[in-house]
Amino acid sequence: MHLLAGAIAASLIAAPVASAAGTEVIGGGEATEPYEFMAATSLDGEFRCGGSLIAPDWVVSAAHCFAQKAPDGSIVPIPTDGLAARVGSHDRTAGGSEARISEIVLHPGFSVQGGDIALLRLDHPVPQRPIGIADASGPAGTATRVLGWGRTNEESGELPVRLRELDTRIVPDDRCGTLSDPHRNICTEGVVPGTNACDGDSGGPQLQGRPGEWELIGATGGPADGDGKCGTGYGRWSDLPQARDWITATTG
Repeated sequence: MHLLAGAIAASLIAAPVASAAGTEVIGGGEATEPYEFMAATSLDGEFRCGGSLIAPDWVVSAAHCFAQKAPDGSIVPIPTDGLAARVGSHDRTAGGSEARISEIVLHPGFSVQGGDIALLRLDHPVPQRPIGIADASGPAGTATRVLGWGRTNEESGELPVRLRELDTRIVPDDRCGTLSDPHRNICTEGVVPGTNACDGDSGGPQLQGRPGEWELIGATGGPADGDGKCGTGYGRWSDLPQARDWITATTG
């Protein structure tokens, strides 16, 4: 997930997020399940952010990965030229199904504190099975899992090629402080201290349930503190069940 979300959102996207390589899983391990809904987006062949297939021709990701500031100061989608998605492969560079991203729809409430959601229309349906969005995210203490190709080391900017997973849990909203609107975000920490998502994981999924029965509850947004480290403190994920009506209306 792109843990640069806080800084990017705070500046309201002064320019396209050319380095939007999302946040990486600090302390996680290689993915142990197929996760055929998992998507890797790229711009001109360079990895950008993670995402989740929610319909045969729609992927949900993070708005800050695909937003820019227009001359009039408004926040608009970046051009779709060169944007693509690879769905259903643990390898972000090969396998799965590829499609061009033909349209970007940013959540109308995208701001510093929340609404960090983008819907990406693919130019054709892919055969992978989409993941369903849960009716609601669980309460504090709920076990969750996050996926991504983000940094795995605080000291290195290198991103893994193979998908990684990390077990996490929801914590009380007030742990994420003023950087997070509790009505639009899920505050989360790694189950093991010192673990969490990191730069490169942005847009990727937060899941609840169990293997074979996962439901989507969040899209990776960014850190919930200003210490500059991924593995400490808490992270925030856009609450997708809260945005379900907008998602359904947009994707049909």
